[in-house]
Amino acid sequence: MAPKMEKSTIPLLLCLLIFIGFVFPLTVFADGHYVAQKSDGTQQTVYYRGIVPCGLGKPLCTSPFAEDGTCPGSLITTPDPSGTDSFDGVPCQFCHFFILLNGIISFLLIKLLPPLAVLMIILAGISFYFSGGNPNLLQRSKELVKAVIIGLFIAYGAYFIVGFLLFAFGALHMNPFSEFFRDGFFKVNCMVNIP
Repeated sequence: MAPKMEKSTIPLLLCLLIFIGFVFPLTVFADGHYVAQKSDGTQQTVYYRGIVPCGLGKPLCTSPFAEDGTCPGSLITTPDPSGTDSFDGVPCQFCHFFILLNGIISFLLIKLLPPLAVLMIILAGISFYFSGGNPNLLQRSKELVKAVIIGLFIAYGAYFIVGFLLFAFGALHMNPFSEFFRDGFFKVNCMVNIP
């Protein structure tokens, strides 16, 4: 006989499934860039769309993508043995794994978490406003705001603690504060080779 779920966990699981359903389609809006070393020894900034920064069929660009998704610069392609340039992008290398992790964390902490926290505080404010003096609703609204603030401290605190540890080991370097909202606080120390 299967154990019964408590009534309070069912809405929580439903909210979690809805949240996951909303988050995964948003990953197509994630984008980033990294510095790669070309075969002639020069360095090139590579811009990519989506979560995965490499692989076949993935357009990589030499300048930031336009709003319509087109590449205003030149596309980075690998030479095709047939003599024509293919649209293959750059084959995945070990460094791309760290760039992928950095992109996911930056996407979650910079693009997704702040609007979500604002939305939760707005919902708490609406609940507080329409509580009509009901002490239970007032208390739940206050607890929601408190939980959002504690969650933000935990998420960003963990990010900074792990980042500083990796910085101490030389795996990352810190960005200037002016680049925080564009690249995150840390950048991966790993060089990708492109043709």
